[in-house]
Amino acid sequence: MDSLPNNFDISQSLQHLGIDLKKLQNTLERIPTTHESTDETHSIQPSQNAAKVLQSALLETSINRQQHKSGLVPVIHNVVGAFTCGGKLNLDKIALFARNAEYNPRRFCAVICRIRDPKSTALIFPTGSVVVGGAKTEALCKLACRKFGRIIQKCGQKKVKFLNFRIINIVATVDCGFPIRLEALYTTHSDYANFDSELFSGIVYRMIEPKCVLLIFTSGRVVLVGAKSMHDVTTAFEQIYPVLVEFRKY
Repeated sequence: MDSLPNNFDISQSLQHLGIDLKKLQNTLERIPTTHESTDETHSIQPSQNAAKVLQSALLETSINRQQHKSGLVPVIHNVVGAFTCGGKLNLDKIALFARNAEYNPRRFCAVICRIRDPKSTALIFPTGSVVVGGAKTEALCKLACRKFGRIIQKCGQKKVKFLNFRIINIVATVDCGFPIRLEALYTTHSDYANFDSELFSGIVYRMIEPKCVLLIFTSGRVVLVGAKSMHDVTTAFEQIYPVLVEFRKY
């Protein structure tokens, strides 16, 4: 194995990757250890979850400051995608042959089908449109859509194609870590915000560019809905964050 150069500085390398060295060090100090002592030696062995703690610490500290200037990263809870099959579908056949499928035309005009990996649910309509929700990333959403397309093919719909895939909604949340004065925020940004404490406990803020809806609560929690990509989610939050800081409740 090649040795490291003499002028190698690990702290500079971690800073270049966007990793906060002090935060990583504090996290590593919290890793539990198990002590095993013998007559000859006194050894310290890491516990089984030490690797998991280290991995989570690296994920927490490796924030791209150029993209996330606020230091906060939105957490995705649901990605909804859609595609078309290129023709009409026989829902009776799909409900008969597909596993984990429900179809009650009196209640809803689509087959509800579920898969475990990735965990997601599809609404299959007779027109050939399929809406898939429940995935945590855009890539997993596309993978789930392809799996549902294959399931439909195996149910006697051999002419099914995978066409016009698109992300139609992303739901993400961020906790700012400080309370917000909603009344003052609504008064200043009434052109874009709606607030009625008797109907809803948060502000409904409709951002024009990128097109996204933000639900802002007095606790500092923000829910982002309606974005079409993770880039739009990040951009929308970075634009609203200075406004939230301005109306921070001290």
